[in-house]
Amino acid sequence: METTCDAIVLAGDRRDIHRVFGESKAFLEIEGVPLLAHVLAALDRAPSVRRAFVVGDPEFLRGVLAAASRRGLRLDVAVVPQGEDLWANFWTAYVHTLSPATRDRIASGERPEDAATPEERDRRVLALSGDIPLV
Repeated sequence: METTCDAIVLAGDRRDIHRVFGESKAFLEIEGVPLLAHVLAALDRAPSVRRAFVVGDPEFLRGVLAAASRRGLRLDVAVVPQGEDLWANFWTAYVHTLSPATRDRIASGERPEDAATPEERDRRVLALSGDIPLV
């Protein structure tokens, strides 16, 4: 049984978000640190999380990741450009967790359930929002 998993952190700022003070909640700060950086720090401390895929605006995410790195983030984090809605963001990030060969087969039109290996179909992925700092 697999003991580690990938995490998908949704931090997009398009249609399905609720802004607070004109800003995406994931980028609001507590003690000078964006909520998203708190979420990444929690994932970094979780021994079962192997790597994280953060979905959102790459320009905004670069700043948050730089701040998180300065605070000691060691987790392997990949930025996934956001799509038009929550479902598209999750799906795109999920596909990034798969092997390059599987991603290529899906991109060429193969059905995901046929393209993925049995191990990929049975693996676990943790999905969470980027605005829950006490995760």
